[in-house]
Amino acid sequence: MDRSFQMKKRRAVWLSLTIILLLIVIISLRIYYVLYYKWQDEPPPKDDDLIFEWREVPDVENAYYYLKQLEPKVTSMTSTEDMRISDMRDGKVEWDHEFLEKILAKNTAAFETAERMVQCKVYQPPRPSPSSIVLTFIPLMPLKKLSRQWYFQALSLIERGKYEEALDIAMKITELGHLVESSPGSIIDYMVGHAIKRMGTGIFQKCAGKTALAKDVLKQYIDRLAECGANVEGLSNSMRAEYGYACEVIDEIVRGRFSLKHFGSKYGLYPERLKPGKLFMPNKTKRMLAETFRELISNLDKSLVDMDIPDNLPELDSLLGNVPLMDRVPIGTNKVGRIIHKEHTTLFYHILESKCRENSVVGMTRLLLALKCYKIDYGQLPETLNELVPEYIDEVPVDDFDGKPLRYSKERKIIYSVGEDMKDSGGPTEKEVSKSKSTRGFLWRDDDPWLSIGF
Repeated sequence: MDRSFQMKKRRAVWLSLTIILLLIVIISLRIYYVLYYKWQDEPPPKDDDLIFEWREVPDVENAYYYLKQLEPKVTSMTSTEDMRISDMRDGKVEWDHEFLEKILAKNTAAFETAERMVQCKVYQPPRPSPSSIVLTFIPLMPLKKLSRQWYFQALSLIERGKYEEALDIAMKITELGHLVESSPGSIIDYMVGHAIKRMGTGIFQKCAGKTALAKDVLKQYIDRLAECGANVEGLSNSMRAEYGYACEVIDEIVRGRFSLKHFGSKYGLYPERLKPGKLFMPNKTKRMLAETFRELISNLDKSLVDMDIPDNLPELDSLLGNVPLMDRVPIGTNKVGRIIHKEHTTLFYHILESKCRENSVVGMTRLLLALKCYKIDYGQLPETLNELVPEYIDEVPVDDFDGKPLRYSKERKIIYSVGEDMKDSGGPTEKEVSKSKSTRGFLWRDDDPWLSIGF
């Protein structure tokens, strides 16, 4: 009996050792898999379709060439001058046209250079890199300031009844913004171009209710504005450029010449130099970026209703603030790569929504001018927008949010879009119409786009 007990004991020991050994083998294989497979980076992605073809453009044909000449020529308004002219625009004080003309006279040479920019067909800044991306943004600030003075000049002309001159400036500003939007530089270029374009369309909107121009003149602007909707080609160029820039950032991190701290102090906990491994997989990150930018580019020709946009995007107030994206990235492999991915892509989904807003606003501006032409002929507004086709406009512009024609109410004298919620709520409330809001955020999710018909 003792012998039988001893044999059972030995078998139990051997079984225990075998189980322990098996567990060790399983754990070792698991560790090996994690270290050499799960944490191992993948081959570089195929991204030829995302590489922008930078071309040789003669200086005299490149608007950027004139932009570089513009900076030393622009004399900015002082804060006091800007405030005084803004008060004139808002009707708080009477227009002092002589005061404005003295300010504009300081920038005669700058305006001439800006007009040369408008005549160019190409705007191609230097190729962005981690060290130069901010530098490509700086030269655009004088252009934006100059466009603002141009905008004030147009408003002054409207007040003096010089409508054709005002609309000529409006068209130049709009086309200038559209040209800057075509930039294959960073997305900042597109945003500045959009801001400039909005000044131009704003002049058209203000002038429509007062102008006494012939309908043939107005129809020319309706046709030219048709070419100034959201610059899809420009956005596509910017996305390709941003993808290339993001890949260069990844390469610079690998080389130790760039760190997450360049994105802001919120990433100060990460080391200056990150080696590829569990936290950072360069090629996997590039593949994630390539997939996202392809998806973004594929959405550009679509209305918002047909776009594939994630539901869990962070709101822009937190995105543009100092809330670290790392706080919204789950713990796991390639966390640094996923942070870089979010830093370089999240804003673009919001810009897709803004693209729809831009198209809708330009379409409404064209309709406003077409309605003015109709009223010149008939002395009243039409019952529906279809009555404008084809005499005053080739077709009713589409609301880029839901893909349907823009809305119009003869009774309330408004043109409106359904906005990003894609629900037709009948346009703005009476309170909003009475306030006649003239400014809307470019990136911010605010009320639905609309225009009041002031005639």
